[in-house]
Amino acid sequence: MEPILRETPTLFEPWMSIVFMISLAALAYIRLVYPRRFGLLAKTAFRLQILRQVMREELLFSHRSSLVLFAHFIVMTSIIIYAAVNHYGVMSIDQSGIGIFSIILLAVLIVYLLKFSLMGFLKWAYADKGLIREYRFEVFSISKISGLVYLPIAILVVTQNVGSLNGIFIFAVVLFLISAIWRTVQGLIMSFSYSVSPVYIILYLCTLEILPFVLFTSLFY
Repeated sequence: MEPILRETPTLFEPWMSIVFMISLAALAYIRLVYPRRFGLLAKTAFRLQILRQVMREELLFSHRSSLVLFAHFIVMTSIIIYAAVNHYGVMSIDQSGIGIFSIILLAVLIVYLLKFSLMGFLKWAYADKGLIREYRFEVFSISKISGLVYLPIAILVVTQNVGSLNGIFIFAVVLFLISAIWRTVQGLIMSFSYSVSPVYIILYLCTLEILPFVLFTSLFY
């Protein structure tokens, strides 16, 4: 689908200033109150041993900084999606606005809450000894890291001239795929350490990682 013509050269809307200011203030708060949090977060994505250590020390949704960073991820992801559906003409310019953004944000949040809920159900159904809990924590950690990376991308997609946005959106999709692939690799490594068949992880990825992404990208073609 071709980008739609606009009277203004960017996708920026006034309400976005408030969203970005709140997000930046939240990150500044975490940097001030929890100065080691960002470094520790990066290590959990690359070292399984540290991920397990952090997971023992804090519950998945209990730490204040984790909640803030996850909310930041949901907001940045929603802005990028909002800009994409606006730019590629999935919705008309007259339909755009904070109302549509709120719907997208709610949809993204529901998707991730369903992911965590389903993993919790699988943990109970299979009497899992730790694999699904670890994988859920890995998904949560990578989401928080992705939110930090998506911040400059979200700013770019609403401030750059619409004629240069195709490359930025492609870059955002590539980053999303890299994070999905990394989650897959980590999930398989975890399954091997628990002597569990990787088939369970693959089935999960097909239903809650790959399928939603395919359905979303189909909107643009």
